[in-house]
Amino acid sequence: MTKAARKADKESSASNNRLESILDAAARMFHEKGYAATSTQDIANEVGLLKGSIYYYINSKEDLLFRIIEESHEGALRAISTVSHLDVSPLAQAYSLVNTHVQVFHDDLVKHSVFFREFRSLSDDRKEIIRGAGHAYSLFLRSIIEKGQAGGQIDSELNARMATAGIVGMLNSMSFWYQEKGSWKPEEIGNQFGEQVILGLVSEGYLADSGGRTSLLEAIRGELG
Repeated sequence: MTKAARKADKESSASNNRLESILDAAARMFHEKGYAATSTQDIANEVGLLKGSIYYYINSKEDLLFRIIEESHEGALRAISTVSHLDVSPLAQAYSLVNTHVQVFHDDLVKHSVFFREFRSLSDDRKEIIRGAGHAYSLFLRSIIEKGQAGGQIDSELNARMATAGIVGMLNSMSFWYQEKGSWKPEEIGNQFGEQVILGLVSEGYLADSGGRTSLLEAIRGELG
């Protein structure tokens, strides 16, 4: 690599690091003060930049909100990738998706909370981009439910689309009540939510064949290792 190329690479890395610092600061301030009450001057002050300098990295305050929400959604899509590669039953996949979702939310609490609280502040075009990614998540969960229904594990009388909406709504509600230093740890929430989902989905016949509630949950955890 030439000296000029090394210099360009170093400058690019520094620029990317500064942008990440700006995004992190914006996420914290949007979370604490709200998007509308936070100015680009506030964000610039937080990272030690002049207000004009911040526009080297962004075109508008909404750019920051969009990037934050995009990163939040990327975490959800990684959860799909992780669970889709599991060679387990549909109920075990559903249990794993719930647990993974809770952990992903915990790991980047601020950005995920900004997503759910401030999504309405995006322009219509950008809302549609994010909705597309959210639709992929719902379709994946719905496919798990429908596969379980076809195989007899999940109650065939359930409306798969409605069940999906209910589960996603329960998980997304964490943005309004979850506290990182609260009394409920992410593992506890993931396990309880997972159990609620499984026991709400399972067919009566499969539950009976599995030996009841406790045996079913033990079998699912055994599948997941």
